[in-house]
Amino acid sequence: MAPPIRIRFEVPRSEVERAQEAAERAPGALKDFDREHLRGRVRIEVGVPFEPDPVLDFLRGKRGLAAGVPHAVSLDQPVAYVVGQVAAATVIAAFGETAPMIPLTGGVGALGIAREGEDALAFSLPLEHYAGVAVVPLADGARAVAAAAGSLESLLGASVPAVAQGPFGRFLGRERAILDAAAAARRPPEGDPMPVRVLEPGSVEAASRAFESEGAHLVPYWAVTLRPDDGSGAEFTPLRAPRRAGARGALALAIFPGGARPLVASVPSSPEAEATLRARLARPTPFVARLDPARGDRLAIEALGGGLPMAGEGSH
Repeated sequence: MAPPIRIRFEVPRSEVERAQEAAERAPGALKDFDREHLRGRVRIEVGVPFEPDPVLDFLRGKRGLAAGVPHAVSLDQPVAYVVGQVAAATVIAAFGETAPMIPLTGGVGALGIAREGEDALAFSLPLEHYAGVAVVPLADGARAVAAAAGSLESLLGASVPAVAQGPFGRFLGRERAILDAAAAARRPPEGDPMPVRVLEPGSVEAASRAFESEGAHLVPYWAVTLRPDDGSGAEFTPLRAPRRAGARGALALAIFPGGARPLVASVPSSPEAEATLRARLARPTPFVARLDPARGDRLAIEALGGGLPMAGEGSH
């Protein structure tokens, strides 16, 4: 019996040698390694029926679209890019957040991964100018993507160690570890919030680096930019609305192997300002916040234009 989903890839020897030569000649040029090297074929094999879709039924019956069970989608793409992006999107989706679509080269469409209910993942796959959605158990989806990331890690370690030991290799290892843990636990727990001193220079960046170095995948909800003319003020721009109830009002979600913890705003000098800021962060519209020492470190908030719709609201 075929597994619900399996991801495999093939990389020509010539592409491996090209990557090796690039690493030896100019290691610094490997910044965009995942997009520029290891072009090959990614094969996604689906062992479950695609979700009911009138258009898909029409294409099957009238146009002869092959979309039965089992079904395989073969994609000629930069392998490291596809495997890496699919791994990141699966991590995000497995923890209930909205993962961005993954555009493919050559005009063949995009890949998508989304959480489906409590314990499933929906994989949107390109099918000859259309797309089919395969829903698989979360554990099976996470396990399949983790296995593909592990295979790519092994290839890089054996053939391009400079990449395996660099940022991309560490990223792959981090995503694989998170997905292995997600496959073993049906409902990953959410830990206690982690405070971040958002109004202090460099604190957000330092916190992000620290969490990632500890093996966390950060899902940002807000971009925080300190204003150069006022060290006590910061501009907050919403990036995405959190879907997890426990993350409402958080700055980001840090996903670790085996669980997740929201990052929350901290203002140690003023508990009142901290409470005000956290409440304002529950509304996904941009604003500027600054402390006013003359008023006992009370928080002054200035609204800016634009923003994201609130959960449950449409665009207006």
